[in-house]
Amino acid sequence: MEQRGRLWLIAGIVLVVIALVSNAPGLDTTLLLSVDEDGQAPWGAARTVDPLASDPHSSTALTQADWLDPLGLGLLGVRLVGLSSLAVLAWALGSLPRWRDPEAAWSPWLASIVLLHPGMLFAVGRGYSEPLGALLCGVMLLTPFHPALFRRIRPETPGESAALPAMAAAVCISTAASAALLALKGLNPWWSMGWAMLLIGWCNATGFAPSWSSDGVDRRGYVGRFMLAVMLGLGLAGVLGVGSVSEARAGWWWWSFLPFAVFDVLVLYLLVGAGLWAFLGREAMDFNKAGGTLDLFVICGLLVGMLSAYVAALWAVEGQAWGLAWWETMVVLGNNGRHGMVLLPAAVWLIVHLRGDAPLPTERLHRAFVVLVPLALLAAAHGQTLWTDDAAEAALEHLDEGDDLLLIHDPTLAVHWLYTMHPVLSEQGPDGLVGHWRAPDAGWETELLNGTVLPNRGDLSRVAVIVVAPDLDVTLEGWVEAETGGAPWMNGGGTWRVLVAEANP
Repeated sequence: MEQRGRLWLIAGIVLVVIALVSNAPGLDTTLLLSVDEDGQAPWGAARTVDPLASDPHSSTALTQADWLDPLGLGLLGVRLVGLSSLAVLAWALGSLPRWRDPEAAWSPWLASIVLLHPGMLFAVGRGYSEPLGALLCGVMLLTPFHPALFRRIRPETPGESAALPAMAAAVCISTAASAALLALKGLNPWWSMGWAMLLIGWCNATGFAPSWSSDGVDRRGYVGRFMLAVMLGLGLAGVLGVGSVSEARAGWWWWSFLPFAVFDVLVLYLLVGAGLWAFLGREAMDFNKAGGTLDLFVICGLLVGMLSAYVAALWAVEGQAWGLAWWETMVVLGNNGRHGMVLLPAAVWLIVHLRGDAPLPTERLHRAFVVLVPLALLAAAHGQTLWTDDAAEAALEHLDEGDDLLLIHDPTLAVHWLYTMHPVLSEQGPDGLVGHWRAPDAGWETELLNGTVLPNRGDLSRVAVIVVAPDLDVTLEGWVEAETGGAPWMNGGGTWRVLVAEANP
């Protein structure tokens, strides 16, 4: 079976290579790579005040870019960070059995979990932050459980206090990883101080800490405590207003999305996407209640709840801003559940320790991988493709110093698509060029022809080129079609057009 595990590991490596080769950078990645020296999006924020138009003066800081590309290498830097994070993550998961038995062999089965995960392939191909996020969250949650530290900060002898050097090391390393993870997600890293206080309280610094024993807790008790923690995490995120939750919690959309977000994060991206269902069931798990597992089980439940609340808030804010139907929002933004993959290292650690000395259920895990392979291949090979880079190249021939560009696109992800043209236009276009976006029915014709400037919209008086998204029926008196091109079928196909004024063909 180990030979089969090594074959799955090789298959995962091949899929990672396919994902890197077949993908253009994702829309979020392109937006982050477009920030200026001050960390600002130069053509305006992706979340617009006017749902039908962009405003170049509405930009907000996108500090996550420094984490995705710390060396300033652009897309190459993002690829290097993602690939190296994924490699370290796979090695670390394969090494988890050695935490119980130093003589245990490195496990290709556990390493393959992360390499075959469709969501992880989706993320590494598009340059998203999930590989690095999972690595940081693994350090944050698992550092206190490392054998070199755990027995010293949670001694089993009654009345024995924690060793302060070990406690300081665990708290500092875990808190630093927590702060980095929050910054990576664009959240306030000072929230990590709350985690530091919780961790200090958990460490037995005085010898009088509560027992935290799980001896009297059965399987049903574990599940019950986990689901209670999920509900508590949902409520805690709502009270604290983490990220976009503060904008969405007053509306019924957020509340209605919560159960579906939990399903997306917990079931689709953890149990199914990682194949962890193969470890469930009496025949697959001996359920050894190792020290610390119940504690981490509860913490993971809290984080599942908070992450689900965050995902539901993204759905509510973005879906309403783009005018999507309730059900359509979950279809378009269902991949937001990938935020839950940061819990993957902790989930695998829990599984390894709950199994105790029982061997891995390799036959069941093999069947799980067989089911996942089509999805993994689809996520890797059905890569991110762009039509806007070709359109930007075509627009360059008609742009002079002082000119701007206007993209006509449906509201869904429109500003993200606008920023996919930024690399070409900022490097090869005239200095000071600004990209604008308008929805087809935004009344932009009046702005363009009469020089009207409306609130929360940019000034279109300098626009010399209009790029029309594929298959939109847009015409303007006095403007002619100068260039056309076909969008990749993975983007839905169709023909994009470049319009210029008749006096400036």
